[in-house]
Amino acid sequence: MKLNSHIFEYHSSPVNWCEPDYAVSQHTAEFWNSVTNIPMLIVAPIMMHLYRDFACVVPHCKRVNIVWGLVVVIGIGSIYFHSTLSLFGQFMDEVAILWMTYAIMAMWTHPSLLHLPKYFENHRAHYQYLLCSMAVISTFLGFLKPELNHFFLFAYWIPLVKLLRELFQMKFKDRRVHQIGKNGSVVLLVAFLCWLSDRMICNFWLAIRFPYMHAIWHILMLTSGYYL
Repeated sequence: MKLNSHIFEYHSSPVNWCEPDYAVSQHTAEFWNSVTNIPMLIVAPIMMHLYRDFACVVPHCKRVNIVWGLVVVIGIGSIYFHSTLSLFGQFMDEVAILWMTYAIMAMWTHPSLLHLPKYFENHRAHYQYLLCSMAVISTFLGFLKPELNHFFLFAYWIPLVKLLRELFQMKFKDRRVHQIGKNGSVVLLVAFLCWLSDRMICNFWLAIRFPYMHAIWHILMLTSGYYL
């Protein structure tokens, strides 16, 4: 499947989540999957304001607000996607998540997590340029073949999971820091299980009249982002 002139049409995306279409509004395909993205548009600017001093103090995180800016883009893209189930909306949603993943890796992961040469350990800027180039290439390939976006998204979550594991192994003077990391990781795990169950056992959720696990995934992902 390649992007074509019909990408803006309703239901042009092959993806359809468990929530019944047009159950709440005749103008919105998946109402609850759409409105649960609105908190992203509210929380992200607040976090950008709160992180302004952090961005000035921590060398590797001078551009931390890029992440929160991408959260806004994800929120807009996800609202558009779930409202229309269009292929363009899907592409906008997934590419924004992909770029946010690259941004997180560029600022907080060690080059060794990606099995890169030791050269990048002493040249952080080059490491960030490399990841930016990878993001551009991934976006281009995803534009040609949208199915690749799923591969990229899951592939690059692996080093992020490794990063969380390393953080758990570190000893912090303030035990609250470790507890915040634990809380965020638990929320992240529950969010993933919600996403997976929406795809795998949709009939069960429909049977008990609660097909809203993907909507819950949106809220939990934003919550885990606040913790982590």
